[in-house]
Amino acid sequence: MVGTAVATATTRQKAGSAGLASARPGILWSWMALHDAAGAGLMTPETLSMLGAAVTSGCDALDGVVDGVIDDPRRCRFDPAALRCHGADGAGCLTDAQVEAVRKVYAGPDNPRTGERVFAGWSRGSEAIGDGGDGWAGYLLRPSEPMRLGYWANWVFGPHTFDALSALEQWVEAGVAPDRIVASKMVDGVAARTRPLCPYPQVARYTGEGSTDKAENFRCVVPAG
Repeated sequence: MVGTAVATATTRQKAGSAGLASARPGILWSWMALHDAAGAGLMTPETLSMLGAAVTSGCDALDGVVDGVIDDPRRCRFDPAALRCHGADGAGCLTDAQVEAVRKVYAGPDNPRTGERVFAGWSRGSEAIGDGGDGWAGYLLRPSEPMRLGYWANWVFGPHTFDALSALEQWVEAGVAPDRIVASKMVDGVAARTRPLCPYPQVARYTGEGSTDKAENFRCVVPAG
């Protein structure tokens, strides 16, 4: 189910389901953050590609493996202001409006009356992702109203093909909670990279041996601090 639908179902039917699998809530709000009042986009795919490269360059090594994937985006503190234009606007920098728009997407929406966070924003590292480098461009930059668009492959970075339903069934029906779910990055129908998805707050950490493209060479650990 889409995240917003799951949140609604959980609130209204607390006794109706033993388990729920949820995907990204808040897509529409993020789309609005990257468009002006007239619906014109504030960013281009090229700008997002530049932004994504800067984020990855600054945060890729935080997990101990330089592989083009930010395994724990929570540790990435990249500020888009580092790319702010000084002087004339250009393709290699962000305008003030773009900086603020990106910050909004990272932060996610909050309640304007209380300041309470409604739900999380998009992770740093998700700006230009997927086999085609789409990322936000594959969904948030489109001129169409976003809830009418398909987006499942666009918002997850790195390995993003995984079977959440089978894990949920084992948890609900057999009482066996998953200790990890293996995700794959598929290229031409072949798993080019696999990586474990760990139960929160655990994260995947490379063991130091074997290929960094193989899930078996990672273990789920609770990050220090």
